[in-house]
Amino acid sequence: MQGYIGLYHGLSTVSWLIRKFSWGPYSHAAYITPSGSVIESWHRGGVREMESIHEGHTPGTVIDCYRIDGMTESQEDVFARVLRSQISKGYDWMGLCGFFRRKMIQNPDLWFCSELLVDRLEYVGVQLFLRILPSQISPSYMSTSPLLELDHIAVV
Repeated sequence: MQGYIGLYHGLSTVSWLIRKFSWGPYSHAAYITPSGSVIESWHRGGVREMESIHEGHTPGTVIDCYRIDGMTESQEDVFARVLRSQISKGYDWMGLCGFFRRKMIQNPDLWFCSELLVDRLEYVGVQLFLRILPSQISPSYMSTSPLLELDHIAVV
């Protein structure tokens, strides 16, 4: 069984701002585990794991679910483990502001959504991109990786 990178077409005002500033359709990124739980860095409370895609998001939100090509079962197990090791770490508001201002001001102990996923993927040996830092990658930019392949669409 395989997990997915979920890229969200958020419906809130914050989601609209993120899409506007990142020039793309997505406002949020999360990892949907093989069991269906969701690990994400959320603007209210930081890194968390929810039991399903339906928890904590606006009903009607569309999620594009991407398969990670080339990721082994072993890498996926470690990926989920290292994501869970970050649970309760705070949200990287400064990093997000730096992302919009094009300045490197992220806090290495805090995460915004796409930064968390890309950094932890790199930790397990999956390079979505070369020569770009995780703190420079938006949810929309993640979708351009040649390693991510759209598998299916879900709705909150």
